[in-house]
Order: sequence, then structure tokens, then C-alpha cells
Amino acid sequence: MLMAVALLVSATGSLSYYYGTQKGFEKSQAISAKQDVGSISTIMPKSTDLPQSLHQLPSQPQPKPLYKEPYVAVYGRDNCGQTQNMLVELKKTNVNLHYFIIDEDANAVAIKERLEDAGMNSENIQTPVVDVNGYLSLSPTVSEVLPRYFERT
Repeated sequence: MLMAVALLVSATGSLSYYYGTQKGFEKSQAISAKQDVGSISTIMPKSTDLPQSLHQLPSQPQPKPLYKEPYVAVYGRDNCGQTQNMLVELKKTNVNLHYFIIDEDANAVAIKERLEDAGMNSENIQTPVVDVNGYLSLSPTVSEVLPRYFERT
């Protein structure tokens, strides 16, 4: 999962960018500041679709969507305040909502597999994990979830 991008300009004027995952950072490219780069998009990986917030960063690769129709799947615990707040807020909207309690064995296995498929850490899961049409995020806000949901409606 792409987590962050860092641009660094050295004292000599070379520009490097790094992209980070939960497994660490990798140096992607170094270019001279004297090169005509046109815009930042010319040095970024073509497949990178940088969203508005870190919670919305798309995983690489994405797991397959659970359903054909647009959906929001919340994986969490009944005793998790953030999970319960997310459910309350989403129920106020017109979304196709599914809730999976990760303390149940089958749901625990399913979310670990989905996180691993997305290249995300599946140990010590931070809840809620929200799957919006196949895009996973950890503890997003409702305002981050809804735009992704309504992209497909």
C-alpha cells in the first residue's frame, strides 16, 4: 500500500523522490534539478493516483471488490468506539453498508486475507478497517469514505 511520497532536493540540486509503504521506503528516481521536468507528475509513477488524504491512499494491488454493486464494508468490533461511530454515521447516509465483526473467526480470517492482498499489515489490526468498493483504509472518516463510495454510483 502506498503510504507517503517524499521529495528531497540535495545541496547539489539533485531531486529524488521516495515512496513509502508499511514495509519501508524505496528510492524511486533521482533527477537533476536542471532537467526540464515540466511538472511533478512527470517524475511520479504513472500508476500512482494520489488522493486527498492518507486514509484514501489506494493499495497496490487492490483486493477484488466483495460485491458487484457499490458498497461499504466495515470490519471492526462491537466494543470499538471508532467502529460504532463509523456505523452510526454511515447508517445516516444512503450507502450499501455491511458490518463484519472481526472477533468472529471467519471475519478475522477474511479481513487478514484482504489486508494482505492489499499489501497492508495484517497484524494488530487497527479498527475500523473500511473497504469501499475494494479500496481498504484504516480508521478513515466518513467524509473520506463517502466520495469513494459515490464514485461508483
